[in-house]
Amino acid sequence: MYALMLASLVTLMLLFAWLVWLSLPGSGRPELITAIILTLPLAIPLPWLWRRSRYAGVCATFLLTPYLTFAVMEITVNPAMRLPGGLVLLMILVTLITVVGWLRTSRPRAA
Repeated sequence: MYALMLASLVTLMLLFAWLVWLSLPGSGRPELITAIILTLPLAIPLPWLWRRSRYAGVCATFLLTPYLTFAVMEITVNPAMRLPGGLVLLMILVTLITVVGWLRTSRPRAA
């Protein structure tokens, strides 16, 4: 479950950067830099998740909220972005399920 959680978070980062890059007018270097900058907050919990910090897992679930909002907005408003937005939305849900699943399975046992 742990490896699946990390893989889904990294995949979400790549898909979101792709969605932002496609959403911005033009397709040059400034758009790519903007996409990377907007994706960086998803990388914040990665060092702590790598050390298996449960607190970082809880924070990661809260970090998904703005990305969920952006994906729903792109699906609703921009017909050309429905497929990429839908993929990002699906990946957000998979990431949320894997993070919560990891948090539940890694709970310390009561003595």
